[in-house]
Amino acid sequence: MLRLAFGRPWRQTEGLLGSLLRLLGLDLPVPDHTTFSRRSANLEVAMLRYKTLIGRSLRARTLPAQKVEAAVGGKVLNIMTSLGMPVSRKVA
Repeated sequence: MLRLAFGRPWRQTEGLLGSLLRLLGLDLPVPDHTTFSRRSANLEVAMLRYKTLIGRSLRARTLPAQKVEAAVGGKVLNIMTSLGMPVSRKVA
């Protein structure tokens, strides 16, 4: 998401995230840039689904209402994704 927001290569995104965590005083590990690139495909598809189903922008005007709108959109997306998941069964 940071890469999409700032349009930077993966290594620079890794450095940006590390800097942000240090500035916030959080002692959390920063994922490697290769992890970002592997997971980005799933994130970009999920964001496309969200924007297609919910819309490209929030309609609420106040921040609390926008938070609720985003949370509801996420729940709707999760429900729709779970309904489309195949049921796996072990074959003997």
